Amino acid sequence: MKNLERLLIIAAHPDDELLGCGGSIIKYLQNGVEIKVLFVGEGSTCRYDDPNCAEALDAIKNRNSWAVNALTM
Repeated sequence: MKNLERLLIIAAHPDDELLGCGGSIIKYLQNGVEIKVLFVGEGSTCRYDDPNCAEALDAIKNRNSWAVNALTM
């Protein structure tokens, strides 16, 4: 297998990358591979009648922060 330098993971929304390939993420991180994750949707606004209400916007902000922090721990 060719040595990877970078890896892009595309997931439907936050937490799918960990549920789907968390073991691979750890494996590649431990081998020095730079990993980026692209979320297609944020997965929060669909739970609210008004996706622009303060509660929905706070949920988006929190989920984005958690996703970023998960890869920097």
